[in-house]
Amino acid sequence: MDLPLTLDNATALSKDFLFQKICVSEPYFAMNELIYSDHKIVQASFIIENIGFPESFSLSSGEAGRHLAILGSCALALINPDPEKHYYLAVEAVGGNSNVAKAVHRCLDRKNKKFIVQSKAISLDLRKKSGQAEAKIFNAHGLEVSSLIITYKVFRNDLFKRLFKRFYIENAMNMAANPYTDNYPLKDVVYSNNVLTGKTGIIRPEQCAGHFDEYPALPVAMLCSLLFEMAGRHYMHKVNRNDVKYCVDRILLTANRLASAGEFLLLQSEEFVNNIENKRYIVSARDFEGNVVGKVDIVLYVE
Repeated sequence: MDLPLTLDNATALSKDFLFQKICVSEPYFAMNELIYSDHKIVQASFIIENIGFPESFSLSSGEAGRHLAILGSCALALINPDPEKHYYLAVEAVGGNSNVAKAVHRCLDRKNKKFIVQSKAISLDLRKKSGQAEAKIFNAHGLEVSSLIITYKVFRNDLFKRLFKRFYIENAMNMAANPYTDNYPLKDVVYSNNVLTGKTGIIRPEQCAGHFDEYPALPVAMLCSLLFEMAGRHYMHKVNRNDVKYCVDRILLTANRLASAGEFLLLQSEEFVNNIENKRYIVSARDFEGNVVGKVDIVLYVE
């Protein structure tokens, strides 16, 4: 699908209007200059908040995924004939960084960089509680940086609250700090027999601010950041170098369920292929019972 950088006949959108339709809020939602075109393309801008783990890209893949997934949910919400608020939970994503961008878009100073993100709905089936959207990010010069096709499970507000009532925490989002400016911490990272393992601490409600109000859960994009970091660390251990510069080339993500506040995750990275052209890892996150929460098949681009 071709997403033009310049939109004709576009109408301004307010955040308050979107917050009546989607499940996330600030500070997780951090986009501005929202517009919607006659071609049902929604566009926004954002400024980099997190410089990410040592990817050579100016925009870390985890933060890119955050904005792509949120704007994809907006695109679906804007074609949803049901005016009630819905929860759009990303369950699969496929895509990666542009080949052109990898070649020419390098930047060591990653702060205060503005990007444009666009999305258009591909499909929405409320009976099957599913939707799909394509989203792309462009830099200030119009160069495509990153893209994903994202599949969502779609729940009405009342159904979500029934399904996830055990995760309810009253006033969970009454906090001012933005947790998305820092990397999510990894603990007990161990490399052994060409497998890298690690874990998170207990997920705290304040680490999920804006995702979701009173039902705090680790955003899938933040889970991706952890999985991407594990793959990068794995490669660094493999070559016994800490100064390697890399970025995410392409991914296939599956998210089985939300990781809610009060849980911790066990992470594992396994090498699938590693040669000059293909540095591929399978990285998974499991709960304390060993159930898979999410998994990514990731290929790294190494300079």
